[in-house]
Amino acid sequence: AGNSITANSSDLTFNTKVVDSHSAWSGTAFVAPKTGWYDIKGAATYTTSIGVVISAYVNTVKNVTLGYTQATTAVVVFNGGVYLKAGDSLTVRQDASATLSNSSTNHWVSITSQG
Repeated sequence: AGNSITANSSDLTFNTKVVDSHSAWSGTAFVAPKTGWYDIKGAATYTTSIGVVISAYVNTVKNVTLGYTQATTAVVVFNGGVYLKAGDSLTVRQDASATLSNSSTNHWVSITSQG
């Protein structure tokens, strides 16, 4: 966290790992260890209030909108799911340029497989 993100082209960063059972997370990208459905949950915290849409990208192509907020808050909570093939890359991006906060409490992501 704490870095500037360019709209629709920079992946959100979540650098501190708590658990990564398959060594699938690089800090900006998740590589699916097996084919299946994956749930994505998280929050992004910005240095100022922002209106933003958060989306999941699979192999650099926008796949699904995960969440959004109006310009009255600096925290965006997001969730959703995608179907990935083994080896697919999943990243999270936003549609507005902004700077992420250094908050470790309100800036996180969780990606879990179903099955």
